[in-house]
Amino acid sequence: MRQYHCPDGQLYVAEAGRGPIGGYDPSRLAAPSPSVPGGQLQFGNTGVIARIDSNSGATSRILSNLPSVAIPANEPTFRSPVAADALGPTDITFADGLAYFLIGLGTNPANRTILNAPQLGFLAVADLRGSTPPQLI
Repeated sequence: MRQYHCPDGQLYVAEAGRGPIGGYDPSRLAAPSPSVPGGQLQFGNTGVIARIDSNSGATSRILSNLPSVAIPANEPTFRSPVAADALGPTDITFADGLAYFLIGLGTNPANRTILNAPQLGFLAVADLRGSTPPQLI
């Protein structure tokens, strides 16, 4: 969890994700981690924007399948049972009825190409009232 915001009395949370679903996959593209020597980052769509109801506490994922990069679980160098060093959706805010959030990168911009993840490291905008996917700006 990175940051939250409450524009309408509800709590909105940007969740960075965990990179690829299912953990480390040696057949997937990987890039070097900038913070874990020998660690390998992999891309996946596990980032989320969630809303927590201020009355009931119920959580609902209002945007999912968002870009995420992380050292995945069971990566051979880091050897953690859970993902680490994750970046994805972060820092959400609202203006004019739209949600704006950052999609983190945290590594050399050239790694976008290596990971086949051109959407990392950008500002995204979404209308949470509709079904239009987020747009990078």
